[in-house]
Amino acid sequence: PTAESWGLLGRIYKDRWEQSAGRLGGAITAQAWLDEAINAYTKGFQTDLRAHYPGINAVHLMWMRNRDDPRWTELLEVVRYSAMLAANSAKPHYWDFATMMETAIYRQDMEEAVSWLTKAVTAQPTPMEASSTLATIERLRKIIDPEKSDAYWDQIVNTLRDATK
Repeated sequence: PTAESWGLLGRIYKDRWEQSAGRLGGAITAQAWLDEAINAYTKGFQTDLRAHYPGINAVHLMWMRNRDDPRWTELLEVVRYSAMLAANSAKPHYWDFATMMETAIYRQDMEEAVSWLTKAVTAQPTPMEASSTLATIERLRKIIDPEKSDAYWDQIVNTLRDATK
């Protein structure tokens, strides 16, 4: 078992969660898939704390499941530290910056999120990378602040939409 293999398994369970959640009467099944995805992503991050991909996915799904879970706060800070090390390394990657942006959103620091967004788009993400990040950000915005217009949210969403082209 590697961080990557756990991450791939987590992605499969995450897809099943999303598919189940959209079906009539699928709430119980969706919660089961969500729990499986959280467990797989968490195991992936625990396998290699430098691999923040499964870590940020575990954070995101834990947040979706139960924002009051004390494990969520602890995991968020460890993932943030892991991504910070990668973002400040000699060869940072788009995902390092995107992860930092997402952790800033969870910490309710939208100014910092936009700062990391700037670094992320400067890293020239592929349309798939930008699209994946956009989907996560739009999911968060729907839950956090669906009705309110906010310059920070608008800037993040519009910039990522432009990067998907």
